[in-house]
Amino acid sequence: MSEPTLRLAVRPNPPEIGSDIDQLWRKERAISYTGGYVSASYGNLVQTFSMGEGDIACGSKEVTTTVKSHQRVLNIGSGATTIAQFSKNYKVFPGKTSSNAAGGESIRIVTDIGEYEARMGGDVQTLIQYLCDNKGSMYGPVYVYSARGKEYGPFGPTSSEAP
Repeated sequence: MSEPTLRLAVRPNPPEIGSDIDQLWRKERAISYTGGYVSASYGNLVQTFSMGEGDIACGSKEVTTTVKSHQRVLNIGSGATTIAQFSKNYKVFPGKTSSNAAGGESIRIVTDIGEYEARMGGDVQTLIQYLCDNKGSMYGPVYVYSARGKEYGPFGPTSSEAP
């Protein structure tokens, strides 16, 4: 058997300025993960993360909820029916609540080709764990600087354990 060949994903080239694709790259998008999200322009995210590598934002979580016993009246004036307590299971997928306000905390992401400001929802430790779990989906080393200036990283295809 021959040795496997190591292939790293190739970063997409930035579009021509002013083109329709350029306008799409300028729009704000988010990568949601369990416990938070990172929000930045699509162009910055697509130059940092290989969006085609696996399901980097599809980590669902099983949730069980219990509905307490209660009374239900179907028609006004009619008798009440007792509904017994029951449990139900469902999946919750990561998401980002939308609003006009800038949500989350400002962070700085530094890559091997530049740096950009992003917004982070959730705890910084959750983001760092997400980056550690998905380091194979990054094109190169990624550093994260919190709003207070703490440096985390490098993360990426060749990085080791989390700091």
